[in-house]
Amino acid sequence: MSDRNFVKTNSSIYKHNGHGNFSVKKEEEIGCVVPFDVPKHFSFKKKF
Repeated sequence: MSDRNFVKTNSSIYKHNGHGNFSVKKEEEIGCVVPFDVPKHFSFKKKF
C-alpha cells in the first residue's frame, strides 16, 4: 500500500499540518495508543 493510500485509509489518526505534511494525532486526541510500527510523519509534495 502506498503512503498516500495508507493515510487515506487511516485518516482518523492523522492530522494535516499544511503544505502536504501529515503527522499522527496525540493519543489524547484519538483516545487510544498508536502502535510503534505506524509511520509518524508523511510529507507529500505535488509532482508536476
